Amino acid sequence: MNAALLAQSDRLTPLLDAVRDRFQRGGSIASVVFAVVGLVAVLGAIYLFMCRRDKFGARGRLDDPQRLFRDLLHKLELPLEQRRLLEAVVRDLRVAHPTALLLSANLFDRYVDRWRSEGRRRPADEGPELQQLVDSARRSLFRAA
Repeated sequence: MNAALLAQSDRLTPLLDAVRDRFQRGGSIASVVFAVVGLVAVLGAIYLFMCRRDKFGARGRLDDPQRLFRDLLHKLELPLEQRRLLEAVVRDLRVAHPTALLLSANLFDRYVDRWRSEGRRRPADEGPELQQLVDSARRSLFRAA
């Protein structure tokens, strides 16, 4: 075994000599700057990759209540006015889990009533047109209720 190590030490000696010579000579400022810029670029690429993975990874898609709400609104094929109404209610009330609004007629009524009582909508929105829109959205979501 010692013979094998001695045989390889002859091959490593020129490489080790080259490394030793490089460290003894030193490098130019340009090579140091180039190495630092390269290191920063590699670290930046790793950081961007990690951010992108977190944003678009499977975990991000499963844990996003707002995305689930938007996906459900799209799949329910509600008219644009009704979707805008529901999005306004959720946005103005800052509902953490907006899909709850779609679970039952009772929850729908509670959220819409709270939204109306807090006066978050524009004054021009109030009136029979808004009530008709709320009623049509409620009928679309909860046909039997």
